[in-house]
Amino acid sequence: MHFVIFAYQYDQRHKLEALRLRDQEERELKKQGNKRYKEIAEKHYRERLLLLQRKEIEMDKADRIIIDQKKQAIADATKRQDEPVDDSKLVEAMFDFLPDNASEAPPPNAFSVSSILSNGFKHNGLN
Repeated sequence: MHFVIFAYQYDQRHKLEALRLRDQEERELKKQGNKRYKEIAEKHYRERLLLLQRKEIEMDKADRIIIDQKKQAIADATKRQDEPVDDSKLVEAMFDFLPDNASEAPPPNAFSVSSILSNGFKHNGLN
């Protein structure tokens, strides 16, 4: 309901602005001595209204896309909620952000047993 009121106010505001621009353009063209000042100003006014209508249609399309995406996300969440919990899928979902080869990567050298044995005794003065 609030969106409809906002859209109406937005539309009215822009139509009033287009009318104001038409009147201003009429005055300027008349001052310049153009005999077709009303016709030209009206033509530009109608062009502005068409542009406003196109923008409104684009905004409506974008809103509908967002709404459809949210509905799909809700449907997916509901579907996942009804599925039985599988531990392996849960772990995969939790650690999905990690690269696939992270589990195959070798551990850092600082923690290897051979480096501790060779460097540890020298550091402690036991060698």
